[in-house]
Amino acid sequence: MSLRGRRRMKSALWALVVLVSIALTLWGLWLTLFLFGYQDALDREMAGHDLILLGAVASAAAATWARLGHHGWPVTLAVAAPALLVGLTDLAAGGSLLPHLGGLVAVPAAFTGLLVGLFGAPGAEFSEAEGNRHV
Repeated sequence: MSLRGRRRMKSALWALVVLVSIALTLWGLWLTLFLFGYQDALDREMAGHDLILLGAVASAAAATWARLGHHGWPVTLAVAAPALLVGLTDLAAGGSLLPHLGGLVAVPAAFTGLLVGLFGAPGAEFSEAEGNRHV
């Protein structure tokens, strides 16, 4: 496999980790949001908190991978937003709506970080020799 093929494979795997973290976070937030009474409310809430924690771990892993992969700090922080804004607030105040409010900011930020990490920021030049994006 050529060097370009390896880079594309690494980028695709990184994007998959980011998408999995977003999906787990959203699924967990959905399970912990109570608008109506449910018979199995406690089981549903516990499963939701577990999924939020898994999403936060995946988000932290994707952010670490982004930083080690020479992405800039904005991409790293955007991808880490679900871990910071949803995961930590769920651990601190799991019974409140604070994780859901954090999700309103964190999920779009993570998706934006994914797009910028894959395609680059508008106006950024890509140096094939160095493999980095320069603004």
